[in-house]
Amino acid sequence: MDLFPILPIAATESGNKQCKEDSILYVESLNNLTLWAYEMWDATAKLSTGSLNGNIYQFGNWHECRKTNAPFNTQYCLAEVTADVSWLEPNKDPYSLERNPFGSVLKRILNSYDPSQLSRDTVYIGWCLPASCSTIDLEIALNNQLNKSEIGWCLPASCSTIDLEIALNNQLNKSENTLIQHNVTYHGKILEDYCQRQGEEKKFDTLDGIFCLIFIAMLLLVLIATFYELKLKNELTGNKNNIQDHSGSRRLLVFSAYQNFISLAKHDDTNPALTPLYGLRTISIFMIVVGHKFALYASASVLNFDYIEEQYRSTMAKLGLRTDLYVDSFFVLSGLLLTYSVMVQYKKKIIHPKFLIFLRYMRLTPLLAFVIFFYATLYNYIGSGPF
Repeated sequence: MDLFPILPIAATESGNKQCKEDSILYVESLNNLTLWAYEMWDATAKLSTGSLNGNIYQFGNWHECRKTNAPFNTQYCLAEVTADVSWLEPNKDPYSLERNPFGSVLKRILNSYDPSQLSRDTVYIGWCLPASCSTIDLEIALNNQLNKSEIGWCLPASCSTIDLEIALNNQLNKSENTLIQHNVTYHGKILEDYCQRQGEEKKFDTLDGIFCLIFIAMLLLVLIATFYELKLKNELTGNKNNIQDHSGSRRLLVFSAYQNFISLAKHDDTNPALTPLYGLRTISIFMIVVGHKFALYASASVLNFDYIEEQYRSTMAKLGLRTDLYVDSFFVLSGLLLTYSVMVQYKKKIIHPKFLIFLRYMRLTPLLAFVIFFYATLYNYIGSGPF
């Protein structure tokens, strides 16, 4: 007995003529043990495994589906299947990880709406199909399969209705249809973003080339500036002259990785009492990066999400994963230190506040634009798979 049903082989009853013809050909070829059809079926995920443990992504085999040499183009889709058990009483403590081993398994997949726990009432199942089928065709076929409750049965006339009822109940009690008796209903959804078709691979275009040129130029500039600074440090060892005073150094060293890393913890010498705050601000930056890294890891497909949920409640998580607190402390410390340094500068020279805002804008905007440019171009070529 499975918590989630098997997907239909294809959309053989689709209103889309081409989709229907390709689906029928696929099913007939599968029955004839044709290799390409079995590659498609082999690439499709079957029964969900480990969903109670948080393994809600059943990918099947993305690469096998995309490389199948079928008479038609294939597509790989992630089908979203949700089990509706909302009628169950919620757990007394929705934030607790304790579960009664003798209780109903349906309680385990009931959505607790606790942000630190993964919802186990929805699974994502890899599905290899003809590319001629639209997401609407697939969604209709999927929901027809999930909601199928009436079954035609061809039997010998010698069987009485009592015999048939006994046989039917025996079958229901030993198959996945047993969940129907517990009022479990299913709903399927196919998102266009979760479907990838053969022949639709993104090709390297002009914008991608422009980004690569800019990236290579910036990388070379950083490497040259870093090696130049290290070379000057060796040459000026024991010399009273500052590197910044060296001819032509000031503008180039702005791109030095060594200098920029050191400047992360740079502090204002005008008030030694504020020096520890610069260190705390640097620690906050690193902890924010660690927290975001963990968030990216937890948001991907994880086989054992129980471990993640336990880590959310550990002592180390309270110290390292509350990135919202580190973000708050970073903003407070940055605002305090910036205000103090501006007040010190005001004593020496009056600076218009709008000019300070303009300088900060010019410092941050190019970096943000570069990141957005990366996501819009080269990010599409990093890795391969369902996402």
